[in-house]
Amino acid sequence: MSNNPFGWSNPFGSSNPFGSSNPFGSSNPFASNNPFRFLADMLYPRLCGGCRRDLYTGENYVCTHCLLEMPFTHYHQMPDNPLERMFRGRIPVYGVTSLLFFNRGGIARQLLHRVKYFGDTQTAVAMGRLLGVALRDSPFSECGAVVPVPLHPSRQRTRGFNQSSLIAQGVHEVMGIPFHDDWLQRVEATESQTRKSREARWANVATAFSVGASVSGCAGKVLLIDDVLTTGATLEAAARVLLGAGTGVMLATLACSNR
Repeated sequence: MSNNPFGWSNPFGSSNPFGSSNPFGSSNPFASNNPFRFLADMLYPRLCGGCRRDLYTGENYVCTHCLLEMPFTHYHQMPDNPLERMFRGRIPVYGVTSLLFFNRGGIARQLLHRVKYFGDTQTAVAMGRLLGVALRDSPFSECGAVVPVPLHPSRQRTRGFNQSSLIAQGVHEVMGIPFHDDWLQRVEATESQTRKSREARWANVATAFSVGASVSGCAGKVLLIDDVLTTGATLEAAARVLLGAGTGVMLATLACSNR
């Protein structure tokens, strides 16, 4: 029997974004080894985080159809990709990537909305594992720490979680890079960035972050993780304080606007 975690010969056909016959190797971020899953699925049907259809036995969080339809950017395999060019002249980073394109009505948008507005934290971690699988054989694996972009404590108390931290945890689980959610702090409760211009977004977050005391001991690169990259203002502001503390920085998000 094939070790393909999805039960088909190759769920990505000839466009496997990870460059192997099995995109997850032995660590499929959506796999389940629970022998009682079939019975549980009959009693309490689970739904795909993307299309909301029933999940089959062996599928977790995202159905195979949605996995096949995911708009992978492949940016982690592209030096001088559009995201790296976007940050050129703004901050000196070693690399920038995003796993998926964030299109209106697309799978990435559906999944992130499930996480952010319905508290689907398990999907956030699973998608972080998917990002980690993409990055583990790339230059991003050279980083010595995984650090999420933090929420302000008041917003995190209201929401109950930080989606960027959950994504970063998934990356940490797959790549084995130490996870530090105390190296960055959000010291200003900024307004939502939604519907703000690029200039207004930067003004909104320019002084929003500070570094924790323990970051001073890191002399290597930090992999800074966020959920979505649009103008890059939030990541730039967060990266600047890490750079000021003497670390190198690489940026990775789960999704980005299509460029």
